[in-house]
Amino acid sequence: MPHLTVSSPLPAPAAVVRVAVAVVALLGFAAVLALPAAAEPSLVVREEITDRAGVLTGREAEVQDALDQLSDQTPLQLFVVFVDDFAGSAPEDWADTTAIDSGLGVDDLLLAVAVEDRMYYLSADPDVAVYDRLGTVTAAVESQLRAEDWAGAAITGAQTLIEVATGATQPGVDVTDPQDPAGAPARGGGGGLLVLLVVGVVVIGGVLAARSLSRKPSGGQAAGAAQGEPTPVLRQRAGSALVAVDDVLRSADQELGFAQAQFGADVTAEFEQTLVWAREQVTEAFHLNQELEDSTPEPQVREHSSRILQVCEQVTGRLQEQTARFDELRDLQARAPEALDQLQERARSLDGRVEQARVVLEQLQRRYPAGSLASVGQNPDQVRALLEEVHAGVGQGREALGREDRGTAVAYARAAESALDQCTTLLDAVDRAGPALAEAGQRLDAA
Repeated sequence: MPHLTVSSPLPAPAAVVRVAVAVVALLGFAAVLALPAAAEPSLVVREEITDRAGVLTGREAEVQDALDQLSDQTPLQLFVVFVDDFAGSAPEDWADTTAIDSGLGVDDLLLAVAVEDRMYYLSADPDVAVYDRLGTVTAAVESQLRAEDWAGAAITGAQTLIEVATGATQPGVDVTDPQDPAGAPARGGGGGLLVLLVVGVVVIGGVLAARSLSRKPSGGQAAGAAQGEPTPVLRQRAGSALVAVDDVLRSADQELGFAQAQFGADVTAEFEQTLVWAREQVTEAFHLNQELEDSTPEPQVREHSSRILQVCEQVTGRLQEQTARFDELRDLQARAPEALDQLQERARSLDGRVEQARVVLEQLQRRYPAGSLASVGQNPDQVRALLEEVHAGVGQGREALGREDRGTAVAYARAAESALDQCTTLLDAVDRAGPALAEAGQRLDAA
């Protein structure tokens, strides 16, 4: 089941300047090498509420009631997961992997919140009916997360999904016309939803990531292909897949040994955890295959064979991602001096965009209400802080090369690259704000 991701960094408390997300932190670029080895790379959720961070205590029933209302009134089902962190994984990978491994369907959405990482992701299948309105949901959820109202975020997410699925208007939404700097009421009865949707587009914390997970094999794809196959063919494919995935496990085990020797235990912790998970999944598949050796009714043969194919595809995809990651690390290590030079040049080019972004925001502030730009107004300052970290990190990477410590140099290079990607996203959000608000005004006029 391919999933797309609606994603956002979780806003930091007011007293803290939010200048980094994902692997980049003000604690230092080398922090990417110190990921907690005991954390889980992803989860398999069976209940609608998973609270490993312990932030819903006393309000579970209230959250469950909101989730029940969603499933009663719409075809949708929302799963909410609260954890301390995403275990060093990219947040979109963590959320999407959890959704896929949990077997969520087209109408199932997953809201994953890392309380300590201050990040959240809303994972949804691209074919879900409300996909093009998920910006509304993330905008509503973020207002609760900003106040650290964790239960309120889950409840609001469910309620907003009901509203976008049934066509109801989100209560309390600002319906000011973005073309009217004085804030006059918008023309047309349903304009508030359009305004909020556009806000979801320009918010760096609520942008639709629209990133297909086609690189991740999914059980839904395997099951779909199996439906039209004769049972003997399906059974044979499952057996062949088991043989192939066993070879993949052996190769991954060898690759892990090489990676641990080259990069150390901290960097390979996620790979090791993924391999443990893969072995468990393959063991389950072999047990299912053993059951098929006995006299088994045809419906069960098809069910078990489809599950075996699903497991084999998921395991192969996850392990291939890990090995590809270390191939990239080796390549980066080989060209570390050139990579640091390229990152320095890229940072300098973004330096020039910061002041341009400030000029754009000043022009937009003269045309639109302040609230329309609240989510991108701090982007230039955040980029400036990130770029300072990048320049410092590149310098430290070069010092590491001078000591012939390429492993540390690679750590700084990877962290700098992630920071620069975030800078680009923040600045692009400013560039898109004007066209998005102008389009909103046209849509409101038409409505």
